[in-house]
Amino acid sequence: MNSTTLDVYELLVAAGLDREKAKPLAKELLTRAEAHSSLATKDDLRAVVMWIASLMIGQVAIITGVMTLLFSVYL
Repeated sequence: MNSTTLDVYELLVAAGLDREKAKPLAKELLTRAEAHSSLATKDDLRAVVMWIASLMIGQVAIITGVMTLLFSVYL
């Protein structure tokens, strides 16, 4: 266990939690580095939103083209 985990473990035990229950709980907490590498940031979410928006624009363009083609053929 690293120092952050030990601190959390000690706080849990001091709060009245059993040692057997406090140890796995303290190990499951993410450190700042682990959280930064595994959780999505605002930039990640912005990139996903831009990607989805571009896909939606492409779908509208394709549907418009197909509808124009169908209307010109059948009307």
